Amino acid sequence: MLPLIEFRVLDKNSIHFGVDIQTLMNNAGMAISDFILDTWPNSKKVLFLCGSGNNGGDGYVAARILQSRGIGCTIVPLATPKSDLCISNSNLWEGHLSNLDNLEFEINSSDVIVDAMLGSGIVGTPREPYISTINLLNNHKDILSVDIPSGFSTDCSVIPSHTLTFHDLKIGMSESNCGHISIKNIGFPDEASKYTGPGEIELWPEMPLESHKGQGGTVLIVGGGPYYGAPSMAGMGAYRMGADLVLIAAPSSVADVIAEQAPEFVVKKLPGETISLDHLDTILRFGDKADSLLVGPGLGKDPKVQNTIKELLRRWKKPKVIDADALLELTSDLTNNSLLTPHAGELKRIGGDIDNLQLLSIKLDCAVLAKGKEDIISDSEHIKINKTGHSRMRVGGTGDVLAGAASACLARGLSPYQAGRLSAYIVGRAGELASTELGNGYLATELALKIPAAITEARLT
Repeated sequence: MLPLIEFRVLDKNSIHFGVDIQTLMNNAGMAISDFILDTWPNSKKVLFLCGSGNNGGDGYVAARILQSRGIGCTIVPLATPKSDLCISNSNLWEGHLSNLDNLEFEINSSDVIVDAMLGSGIVGTPREPYISTINLLNNHKDILSVDIPSGFSTDCSVIPSHTLTFHDLKIGMSESNCGHISIKNIGFPDEASKYTGPGEIELWPEMPLESHKGQGGTVLIVGGGPYYGAPSMAGMGAYRMGADLVLIAAPSSVADVIAEQAPEFVVKKLPGETISLDHLDTILRFGDKADSLLVGPGLGKDPKVQNTIKELLRRWKKPKVIDADALLELTSDLTNNSLLTPHAGELKRIGGDIDNLQLLSIKLDCAVLAKGKEDIISDSEHIKINKTGHSRMRVGGTGDVLAGAASACLARGLSPYQAGRLSAYIVGRAGELASTELGNGYLATELALKIPAAITEARLT
């Protein structure tokens, strides 16, 4: 059972891995046609209510197939087709086309009604003419919803007798809101579920033009002490991934140097050469408005520092990325609502095994992004592999850039598992782009610079 957004990811990744979406739509249309013939073998007239997107496209294909099998079909478009596939398949329909003025007659004179109006890409409560159509439609006893009922999980939803859903159940589906549920595999490639791809960008909400400062998220980074480069790289990764504001709490011994790396950093000086328990209240007040926390880069392994990290993790209640020097002695009370970002050595140090990564996720109640030639991202229920990246990403600072990018994803509202998948794909792809433009000697700062291009590429793919 998956959230609706994962099916938009799946669609886009299927294209990336070589499966034509028209093929998937043809398979969906055949599945709908077969289902109707099996479930209502004596039906004489089937009414298709088609929306403007790919859900409507499924309806146009199914009607064409069903009519070729001798069943009378009528299509009522709820809106002018907009998606390319809906447009092309609507143009192939040569049967009876009715309109909303005749809707009551068409509903009352049909044996079966197919709800192909609104799919998983629709957000929010339906508007007219969908509201009136749904209210009228729900008086019929034999309704088949395609993939999900239109208006699913809103106050105005089709209540079908049957739902034919594709690939897997969607979270929230039940007999009370979907009727009898059947699942059909329509040919999504295994790679689209197994590997990250440009589809992961669907997890990342685009900022509207009227957005205001802060909507992109604020990240708090606690780092520095023995090293100042690590928190700086992480901050650059967070900004390049789209965070609106990056706060860095660091010991005064390195705070000024960190501030010099980018004037956009908001740096809080903590007296001394390393962080300590005396700094905790100051850190928490400083990060009170932050949406996520990244802790670890450059902090060092001094026992007093480690005690401070543990107490910070215990008191921090928002999402967090645990990286680098914070990856030592971890327990589930410290790691809930977290993404861990270990490389191979750190993974072994915290008791993880690359071949059984989910066991660590379950034990620590967190998501894990295990960095390597192929990154592996897991939580207690799911696992994905990321294959983007470049051998130059072994250079110092790239892991900090990745941790910062992941913390920006958390700040935007992604779950730790989603943040791990998206940041791994985007930063890996940024490494590939940097290599193409700069050659094989690029630096971590130059990797961070390519993150916006990788995001744009994924959106346009």
